[in-house]
Amino acid sequence: MEGTRLLERIRALARDPKDRKAADVETLQSSILNHLGRMLNTRQGSSVIASDYGVPDFSALCTAPNAGNIALIEKAITEVVQRYEPRLRNIAVQFSEDRDEPLKMRFTLSAELSDVQGEDNGIVFQTVLSPNGRISIRRQQTTAF
Repeated sequence: MEGTRLLERIRALARDPKDRKAADVETLQSSILNHLGRMLNTRQGSSVIASDYGVPDFSALCTAPNAGNIALIEKAITEVVQRYEPRLRNIAVQFSEDRDEPLKMRFTLSAELSDVQGEDNGIVFQTVLSPNGRISIRRQQTTAF
């Protein structure tokens, strides 16, 4: 269970005290997804954890997506994930244009799971930045990384 967060481990032990082995990959991925969702929707400076936890307010950048704004958002997301999600490594964030929804900015976040060995350690998330600054994130199902 070393890949899950403390409260998740406590809850798991309360449900089944015999299950003290490492969390399976699906549980790990779910935990990371939940943490990323909370982290990417926390504005820098609003958390008692650290002043740089979370991301800047991107709502103004959504109204005028250009190469400079896109690069700023990619960099901010990459840096906060590298700093505060140690269960991921080799993190890459890339803008994905969506002509069907021009007011939303889509980004693909790809990484490797730090605690998982082998070829199946890649994970990809799709993030959508809405004009109000809210970021939704979901796991993208992939067959190969």
